[in-house]
Amino acid sequence: MNIYFAYTIRGDKSKIDVARKISNMLRERGHHVMTDMFLLDNALENDNSLKPQEIFDRDVHWLKECDVFVSEVSGSSFGIGFELGFVLGSMKKKAFILYDKSLEDRISRMAIGNTHENCTVFGYSDINDVKNFIEKHF
Repeated sequence: MNIYFAYTIRGDKSKIDVARKISNMLRERGHHVMTDMFLLDNALENDNSLKPQEIFDRDVHWLKECDVFVSEVSGSSFGIGFELGFVLGSMKKKAFILYDKSLEDRISRMAIGNTHENCTVFGYSDINDVKNFIEKHF
């Protein structure tokens, strides 16, 4: 399965290690994570080398090509919100929102309150919660 894994590039990256583990778990289960470059240490520099229109075109192309959308939203990001809305609104694909429950007061209520029929929201306490979620859904 082709997975678009969304993680903030310009926002709070305090959960980068969790995001990398999520990506690894998905790949270990045989899935292709299309957006691993978002998790590189130089992701911001790489994106800064592109024009905004190039990023939009690239990401929309990947969103159209993916089978499912997975996001870690603990660091909040307008871009992830846009991508999620695009996936759920125009393509009706499955979407998963994962976030650290201890940071809930800093995360968009639109994200963690999402009740769209194709969206699953999951707050985790630790990496074992995430592992169990991935095993159950992927």
